[in-house]
Amino acid sequence: MGHLTDTISFGDNSIVARPVCSKCGAPMWLTRIQPDKPSFARRTLECPRCQHSIIEVVELEISLSERQLGRRLAALVLQLISKDAERT
Repeated sequence: MGHLTDTISFGDNSIVARPVCSKCGAPMWLTRIQPDKPSFARRTLECPRCQHSIIEVVELEISLSERQLGRRLAALVLQLISKDAERT
């Protein structure tokens, strides 16, 4: 990736570095974030001047509390399924 100019901040306190386009030198913009394999995201950055784009795959930071919440939610869903199965 080229030289970094500044950063993009998100509401969840994550920060993405904005690279300089390797073709024309303009700051690139984050245009897409898509899921990739578990715990990873695919980010597309595009140059507004020459339309050059790069795709990078980054690991997502998941806090322990989010993991615990996911486990608790999964356990509750399994309990509901089990109770529903007992009724039928």
